[in-house]
Amino acid sequence: MGEVDFLWCPNQPDEGDSHLVELAIAGGADNIATKNEKDVRNGELAFPSLRILTPAEFLKTKQTR
Repeated sequence: MGEVDFLWCPNQPDEGDSHLVELAIAGGADNIATKNEKDVRNGELAFPSLRILTPAEFLKTKQTR
């Protein structure tokens, strides 16, 4: 048996979105900006420190800083 690469999987409704959450958590990101925020937001695992935003919402947060 080989090494375990990770101990969790975000299990997104669309499995093709799981890598977005995995990369964001591994990279210490605060936000994910995506047009598919509904699917990305509804994974089985919750990450309270990670905000899922539309690109427009993300740009608004950057303008107010």
